[in-house]
Amino acid sequence: MSHKLLFFALRIRVHMLYGETYVDNEKLKEWINTWTIGEHEKQIVYRKFNSYDNKVLTLLDTQISAIKEFVNLLPTDGDWRSMQSMCSRLLYDIFFKVNDNAIKIANFYECLIEPCDVLTEKRIVSGYDYKNIGRINILENGDLIGSISEKSDIFWSVFLGDFVKEDDYGSMTHMIDHEKYFTLQFWNEYNSTEEGIQQYIDEILLNCSIKYNLNFRTVNVPDEIKLLGTDSTYDMEFRINNYEKIPLKYFNNGFQTVDYRLSFLSYYQVLEYFYIRAQNNHFIYNLRESGTTDISQIPHSNLRKALKKYNNTTKEKESLKLVLSQSLNINAFKNWLTGNQSREKKYTTEILSQTSVAINLTKADNKIISKLAERIYYFRCAIAHAKGDSEEYLIIPNIGNEIIENELELMKHLAFLVLNFYK
Repeated sequence: MSHKLLFFALRIRVHMLYGETYVDNEKLKEWINTWTIGEHEKQIVYRKFNSYDNKVLTLLDTQISAIKEFVNLLPTDGDWRSMQSMCSRLLYDIFFKVNDNAIKIANFYECLIEPCDVLTEKRIVSGYDYKNIGRINILENGDLIGSISEKSDIFWSVFLGDFVKEDDYGSMTHMIDHEKYFTLQFWNEYNSTEEGIQQYIDEILLNCSIKYNLNFRTVNVPDEIKLLGTDSTYDMEFRINNYEKIPLKYFNNGFQTVDYRLSFLSYYQVLEYFYIRAQNNHFIYNLRESGTTDISQIPHSNLRKALKKYNNTTKEKESLKLVLSQSLNINAFKNWLTGNQSREKKYTTEILSQTSVAINLTKADNKIISKLAERIYYFRCAIAHAKGDSEEYLIIPNIGNEIIENELELMKHLAFLVLNFYK
C-alpha cells in the first residue's frame, strides 16, 4: 500500500470515532461568537429548571463569555476539543443539540440514523453479541466529506443524558440499544438553513439506497425512552369487523410508519378511499329527494339538479367534507374533543399565522364539519404539494414536524370513524 493510501486509510479509521476533528477552527470561532441568550435559549433553561432562574442565566452568560474568549485564542491548527471541559450539559442542550437527533458544531453536523431493514443492518454490521460496525465513506471529488458509521465522541457527550440514566447510587443504565443506531456525519455545510441541511441528508440517504441498496432513515430520541415502563397485561375483547382491506392497510400504516408526514397521508388515504362511495350515496339521496325511485320518471330539471350537486361533490375538498358529514356523529365528536383538556386546546387554538385552522365548537354543526375539512385539506396540501406548484402551501413544509405530529391524533380518530362507518 502506498504512503498516500495508508494515510487515507488511517485518516478514515481515526474519523470513525473522532469525526469532530474535522471542525474548522475559524468557522468554530465565527459560530461561537454568535452565541447569545435569546428567547429560544431562555425556553430551554425554563424546561430544564422549570423556572426562569436569573442566577442560572447569569452563570450561563459568564460561561459563554469565557468560551468566546478561549476560542478566539485558539490557533488555526489547535485542537478545539480542549474547550469541552468548559462546556456544561446545559450549554450542550442550548447550542450543540439540534432537535432530538442531531448536533451541529460550526461546519460539522451529525444526526442519528438507523437501518430501515434487516438486510441493510447485516451489510453494515457483523457479529451477534460482539459486533463490528462497517461504514460508508462519503466522498466529494475524492475527498472525504462525511460518513455513516458509529457515533462520534462529541455526539456521545452531547446526548449522554438521553442515552444513559444514573440512579441515586451512581449506577448507570443504558436506555437504548447503541448498536442499533448509527450516525450520519458531514463537515462541508456551513451557514446552511435547517431546510438546506435536511435536503443534504435526504440526498445522501437517497444515494446510499440507489448505489448500494443500503437503506437508512433518520431517527429521534424521544423523551419517553427514559421511562422505566410497565409490564402490564391487557385483556382485549375482539371480534372481526371485516373492514375493507385497502383502507385498513392505510390505517395501520398510519401508526406503523415513523415519518409524521407519511403517517398523516396514510390516515388521509383512508378518508380519500371513500370519496366515490360518499359521492354516490349523496347522489342516490338527491334522487330519492325527487320523489321517485324510477330514474326514467324523474323530471329532467330534478335530474339536472341532482347531477349538478354530484358534480360539485367530485372536487376534493367537497368530497372530504361529504365523507366527514356522512360518517361523523357531531355530538360524539364534540365529546371526544372536549373530553381531554390538552386535546381540546390543541385543536381549538390557532397554531398558524397565515390561515385559520382552529375548530370553533360554538358554531353550527355544518360549520364545524366545514372547518374540519378545511383544516385537514390544508395540511394535506402542505405535505403532498410541497413541490412548490401552489403558493398557498409553500410555507408549511418549513415549519417542522411538530405541527404535523400534532395533527395525527385527530387524523387517526377521524380515519377510524370513517373506516368503521363504511365497512
